[in-house]
Amino acid sequence: MKKLMQMLLVACLMITGVQVAAASSDKTTIEKDFSLATIHRLAVADPQYTPLKDGAKKEEITAMIYAVGQEKAKMQIIPGEVIAANILRDAKVDINTLDKKQADALFKANVGTYADAYLVPTVVHNDRVVIFFDIYAASTNKLVYTYQVVADRTEGDNLVTYERLTRDFYRSYGKSLQKQLKDSDKAE
Repeated sequence: MKKLMQMLLVACLMITGVQVAAASSDKTTIEKDFSLATIHRLAVADPQYTPLKDGAKKEEITAMIYAVGQEKAKMQIIPGEVIAANILRDAKVDINTLDKKQADALFKANVGTYADAYLVPTVVHNDRVVIFFDIYAASTNKLVYTYQVVADRTEGDNLVTYERLTRDFYRSYGKSLQKQLKDSDKAE
């Protein structure tokens, strides 16, 4: 009987441990006075990302974030290249030829013409993959929504993991929007 109880205890701990290891952790922050419902067009800026030796390229990550957004988001997702092309057409300045600081400043100054907000993803390589998805209001460049997600220890530092975490971001954003709409309906 004692042996049976020990085996059940070990089995229970193993099952619980597997469930905990398979879950990534996340954290969402929303600016108190900002309505996510005002975002109808979201521009995707270049990610803050330093590629690993054999890791995904920045362009692949940008394309994946856009593709997942097209599939999951209930708003218009605009790739950063389209914003850059519009800035070139309207302001006659190619931000792709500028240094990073100048390009970022010009992007921020002009993105409000083409989108309601812009997303800046940041990929961090630690012992676990961490991605920060920061959304800024295009009119004020003020941070209005942030989502931080940490991959579990068993996931690799690769495009497959980035895609899963990006799906989590769009799912969380949708839930935050619905909660905010529900809360505003209750307040009225």
